[in-house]
Amino acid sequence: MTHSNSACTKQILFVLFLIITSNVSFAQVNLTKVVLKSGETVNGINGTLKSKFYKYKNYSGGKNIKIAYSEIDIIQIQYEKDNINIYEVLQRMDDGKFYPVHKAFDGNKVKLYTTSGSGAIPMAPGGMGGFGTTSYTVTTFYIKKTDDEKMTYLGAYNPIINTFKDNVYRYFSDCPKLMEKLENKDFKLKNGAQEIAEFYDKHCGI
Repeated sequence: MTHSNSACTKQILFVLFLIITSNVSFAQVNLTKVVLKSGETVNGINGTLKSKFYKYKNYSGGKNIKIAYSEIDIIQIQYEKDNINIYEVLQRMDDGKFYPVHKAFDGNKVKLYTTSGSGAIPMAPGGMGGFGTTSYTVTTFYIKKTDDEKMTYLGAYNPIINTFKDNVYRYFSDCPKLMEKLENKDFKLKNGAQEIAEFYDKHCGI
């Protein structure tokens, strides 16, 4: 192999190394932008959504830094190149706590928000005689009217516990048209609250 061919091969290998390294690095890092209520913005950080605060560490290292949700307006997390999640941090009306929520429906009268988690259902004994579980996604719904500062907790659908149903019926009780449709089961609660919120926004309220 000539000197020029060898140099060319090294250049190609170096470029491939950079591409692979950058892809691996991007996959391991969640780029985050945090907008504070003070107007200050924290960019290019990698952190985790906790129950009461957002925890992050600067790429340069150092100690973990915690920002209370009560100080945050918006959290924007880029999980992948084309996968960016935006969370608004809102206060719940019942417990007064702040939660990062994803806007599922942005209407003129009501706005619907969600959070997602995971649950597990116990399964019958398998071939080895042991019990197993199967996991599923749990979507929790929150809602607020446009003029409200705080959001109302609706909960997650559960066929055994009717808290979600009770909350939905209570919140939308000011709209007879919607209540009639709920009673007639035109809207299935197991499908969540988005269709209900959309109907309310179009046909109910002032």
